[in-house]
Amino acid sequence: MTALIVIGCILLFFIILFGAHAFITIDVTDEFALTVRFLGIPIRILPKKPKKYKLSHYTLKKIRKRDAAAARKQAKKDAKKAEKKAKKQREKQEKAAEDAKLTREELKARRAAEKAKKDAEREIERAAREKF
Repeated sequence: MTALIVIGCILLFFIILFGAHAFITIDVTDEFALTVRFLGIPIRILPKKPKKYKLSHYTLKKIRKRDAAAARKQAKKDAKKAEKKAKKQREKQEKAAEDAKLTREELKARRAAEKAKKDAEREIERAAREKF
């Protein structure tokens, strides 16, 4: 009995493997259609049914509510962007003020240290790439 189950599973596997065919049909009138044929039964996947719009979604009150929500969202996004820009500008000014206090030699030493740090990071990345 077990042998029949194993043989049946193997046959079923090959039927499924060779029975499934995918056909892609492209219509010239700007429509894309995809049909999968399984054991001679065509299954239409694309185009999907067009979405039905409910007229209750388009009342004046709901439209105003959506517009107000979109305006709040945009204002929040703009405020966040302005805050980020101000923070960046403030950090830039602080760094410039700090650099103004330093002498020319100290600035050269700082830049050399930053360059050495970047070079070391690149070497570490290069060694990691070569390792793999």
